[in-house]
Amino acid sequence: MKKKSHWILPVIVILLVGASLLQNKLSTAKSGAGESPEARYFFAANFPNAQGKIQALEQWQGKIIIANFWATWCAPCREEMPELSQIHSKYLNKGVMVLGIATDDAEQIDAYAKKKPVSYPLLAGEMEAMNLSGVLGNNKGVVPYTVIFDRNGRIVRTYFGRINPAAIDKDVSELLKVQPG
Repeated sequence: MKKKSHWILPVIVILLVGASLLQNKLSTAKSGAGESPEARYFFAANFPNAQGKIQALEQWQGKIIIANFWATWCAPCREEMPELSQIHSKYLNKGVMVLGIATDDAEQIDAYAKKKPVSYPLLAGEMEAMNLSGVLGNNKGVVPYTVIFDRNGRIVRTYFGRINPAAIDKDVSELLKVQPG
């Protein structure tokens, strides 16, 4: 039993350091009309894509965003990716963006994407992705975890575990009916 408890202290330290870094970024994040502090932090984040090029999440402000936190080792994450890809393709020209934010590094997601390509951007968040998902309500620390933002940067829905594509489709359809502002 003693061996199992050795991992607890390092995890607590990592979470505390992560929370401290998140608080620092949150306090310096841009303020947006109607955005929650959590959303401001989300849009202040930067992650490399599968090719290692840094992507600022703020480039997608003003869109309906489906942020899916995932990992290459997570079977439910991998299972829902084709469905998220279909949702992204269906709504891309209507101002909807699906983002896959992985807990892996860019090299891992690049290798995965070459085997199983998707239509939406994959970003390498590593441990910061888990910290960000926690700030956005993932108090269970699970993947997959999905957050839907409206055009004004407000969090309108979160999903723990594998998505239900029909529910996501309904959420997006309802958000598209609402005028931005």
